[in-house]
Amino acid sequence: MAGERDEQLPLGFYWYDAIGKKREQFLAWQRANTVVVKVRSSVDHPDEDPPRTWFLFEVLSGGAPFWPPELGFPTRGQKGMSEGDTVSRPDPAPDVLTQAADVFEFGRVSGVAGLLLLVGALYYIGKD
Repeated sequence: MAGERDEQLPLGFYWYDAIGKKREQFLAWQRANTVVVKVRSSVDHPDEDPPRTWFLFEVLSGGAPFWPPELGFPTRGQKGMSEGDTVSRPDPAPDVLTQAADVFEFGRVSGVAGLLLLVGALYYIGKD
């Protein structure tokens, strides 16, 4: 099973984030297994410190290479996935228009309307 040390990788797609020197180690492993391991896509980030490269690779039929434990663990992937599919990000903050629209939801409008009626009534009563 992938993710266990000293185990062969089963057939399928995997992604791996190679950080720093691990990029060259990954590429050396891939070249040594070029018949059964194909890099399907990669994204370089040379300006990060340390530089990193994201790889989507496929283990093909005809062999199941041992994953080098010094590289950590690859993660199961899917055909056609991108780096963005593997990154967890918080939901973006709502823009001003969305926040303004939220104020006019039914529950909030009835609360605002009730408050305005109360203020109006108090003003009317206090006029005398």
